[in-house]
Amino acid sequence: MTVQKNIGFLILVMVFGFTANTATAQKSKRGALNDERRRIASEKNFIEGQKYFVLEDYTKALGYFMHALETNPDNPTIHYKIGEIYLKNEEYQKAEEFAAKALELNKENKYYFLLVGQIYNKQSRYAEAAKIYEEMIAAIPSSKEYLFDLASIYLYDNQLDNAINTYERAEKLFGKLPEITYAKQKVYLKQNKLGKAIEEGKELVDSYPGEGSYVINLAQILISNNRYDEAIEYLEAVDEDNASYSNSRLLLSDIYRKNGDNKKSKSNLKIVFENPELNIDTKIQLLAGFMSQLPDKEVEEFTHELARKLEKSHPDDANAYIIYGDFLLKTGKKEEAINKYSKALELDNSNFNVWLNILQIEWELNKMDALLAHSEEALEIFPNQAIIYFYNGTSKVVKKNYEQATEVLEYGKKLAKKDDNLTGAFNGQLGMAYSALKEYEKSDAAFDAALEQDPNNFVILNNYSFYLAVRKEKLELAKKMSTRLVKENPDDAMFLDTHAWVLYMMKEYKDARKYLEKALKSGKPNGSIIEHYGDVLFRLGEKDRAIEQWEKAKKLDGNSEFIDKKIADRKLYE
Repeated sequence: MTVQKNIGFLILVMVFGFTANTATAQKSKRGALNDERRRIASEKNFIEGQKYFVLEDYTKALGYFMHALETNPDNPTIHYKIGEIYLKNEEYQKAEEFAAKALELNKENKYYFLLVGQIYNKQSRYAEAAKIYEEMIAAIPSSKEYLFDLASIYLYDNQLDNAINTYERAEKLFGKLPEITYAKQKVYLKQNKLGKAIEEGKELVDSYPGEGSYVINLAQILISNNRYDEAIEYLEAVDEDNASYSNSRLLLSDIYRKNGDNKKSKSNLKIVFENPELNIDTKIQLLAGFMSQLPDKEVEEFTHELARKLEKSHPDDANAYIIYGDFLLKTGKKEEAINKYSKALELDNSNFNVWLNILQIEWELNKMDALLAHSEEALEIFPNQAIIYFYNGTSKVVKKNYEQATEVLEYGKKLAKKDDNLTGAFNGQLGMAYSALKEYEKSDAAFDAALEQDPNNFVILNNYSFYLAVRKEKLELAKKMSTRLVKENPDDAMFLDTHAWVLYMMKEYKDARKYLEKALKSGKPNGSIIEHYGDVLFRLGEKDRAIEQWEKAKKLDGNSEFIDKKIADRKLYE
């Protein structure tokens, strides 16, 4: 019995013992399984979050990262990504909270340091940012390149001595680099330590004796502080084969100019313009500066020489010919200017202002065949530019292609509707074209519209008066307008002639004679004025003198189609 009891007890213990061990094992397995599930869920959420982060959908990305954090709260990467999002959203307090936690969990990842530092920088907490960078550089050997960022932070915080010390630490690691030298020079100059800045520049030049750009940098500091002799010494030493040779000569030219040595200044500048390697924009700016000093004769001659050198050193650059043309135009050499502008267009016909200059010059010089041809070409490239239609239509008026002229001018006027001055010019030309087509109602309407926009336009007042006189219509209006013309322009031969012709048509021959004689004395008269004078003399009974004037007019431009008949028949024809 006792044995049986003992055996029963042993079996019971064995059963309970087995049962207990089995439960513990099952519980352990369930825990491991749950941990694995949480890990997998966290990874899935993190991957989804990263996907939306890349797509810049930060709201969804944040949601997934937060879910990932719930099942893996001690993962520094998740904290880091959440901090990044809050930083992008400019929620700096939350960004700092998560970034700091990431750094607390792992102080061996430089990106965690950098995120905290960036958050501080965004809030102008430069001292704290500098501290974080110092910790990172001390803890992580591979982050030494961030010494440059640390120096910048010190500069933002106006800790100039710390910035210099940081640059010097970088210099010990990376050697004498121009970037470090230039940075240190800026700090020294900010501290008014000119000697230190110059010393840095000299050390860099000595370290790289063949590098002309370092000489240029040093010379610029010397020049800005009026230490010209030292600058000259360095610049004159730059070899002709050095890439910085032209820049050194440019600086030398400026120094010699300031010192009053114009001869050396100009000789150095000529070297600059002869070098095709130097940027043409720099040369153009220099030329423009000289052109602003015109009409000084000495400056004009030197500028012309530089323009020729520019053309020679940059023969395939349209801008060389454009600035040359601008110079010639400014000095009154209009024909030569057209040649340079035309060469520019051969290289690049897309410059609207060049076309405009050519058309303007041809219009001023009365080169109507060229104006017609060039305006046709320009319209193919710039079909929506009203001013080109004006020049094209004007040339057609002069060439007596009146129907084509009215079509072009009417179309151009529509394009110019927002420009009152140009619209007035179109109306002035349309007034002449419609008059030639004997569409007098349209002609008068165009002239009236032009004067409504610009009542002081003497050219339109003159043309309108003259065409009314020729038609012998509205003569009182014509007289009113022409009277104003000669009152405000008493020495203008053309206006005097127009007024005289209005008076002639009104049979006021004596007054007409007075104004024509004044026109003849006011300058070199054309054939039209002299012929009109002959007509008036004929009306006043001075037949022989009239024929004498007609014979003079025949030898000049501007006479009428009746001139030969008048002389041959000794009779007046109108």
